Amino acid sequence: HDEFEAHPMTPLIGAYNVKTVYVAAHGAVLRLMMMDQLSEHRHALGLYGCNYATVHGGEWSSNSGDGLYLGPHVVASDRIPCRTVMVSGATMSNNYRQGISIVSAVNVDIRDCIISRTAGTAPQAGIDCEPSHPADRLSGISIHDCKFVGNAGSAILVNVDRLTPNSEAVGIHAKDCWIEGNDQAALRILLQAGVRGLI
Repeated sequence: HDEFEAHPMTPLIGAYNVKTVYVAAHGAVLRLMMMDQLSEHRHALGLYGCNYATVHGGEWSSNSGDGLYLGPHVVASDRIPCRTVMVSGATMSNNYRQGISIVSAVNVDIRDCIISRTAGTAPQAGIDCEPSHPADRLSGISIHDCKFVGNAGSAILVNVDRLTPNSEAVGIHAKDCWIEGNDQAALRILLQAGVRGLI
C-alpha cells in the first residue's frame, strides 16, 4: 500500500521463532513495493528461527529485498536456525537483492520453483546460501527441479567465508535444475580455509 510505512527491515510477512508455519499462496502475488529508499532487507517473506515451515506457490516478486529469507532468530548469544523448511511451486521474480537467501537453516527442501530476473543490489543471486556468523548453519539444503533464468548474479551462490573450521559442516545438494541466461557463473562458491562440508 502506498501509505504503508515500516522499519526498513520489516518484511511483508515475517515469522520469528514460530513452530509450524504454513503459507499457501497459489494464485497470489506477494509484493512489498520497491520504494524510493530501497532497503535490501525488505523481504516478501522472512522466516527467522522457525521450525516446520511450508511455503506452497505464490509469485513473490518486485520486492526491495528478497523473495524469501531464511535466517536465524537471535536471542542473546544464541542464533537459532530455521529447521525443516519446504518451499515448492513458488515463483521468485524481479527481486532487488536475491530470489531466496539462506543465512542459517537446517533441512531445507526447495523444489519446482522458478527464480528469475533478480537485479538491483549485490549479490543478485537466484539462491544465496550465505551465513553471516560462524554459528550459523547450512546443512541438509536440497535444491531440485528449479529454474534459474536471467538473474544478474549467479543462479546459486554459496558464500561461506564467515564460517570457521569450528563451524558445523556445510551440506548443500542441487540437482535437475534448469539454469539459463544468468550474468555470473551457474554455481559460484566463496570459501574460507578450513570450512568443512560438501556442496
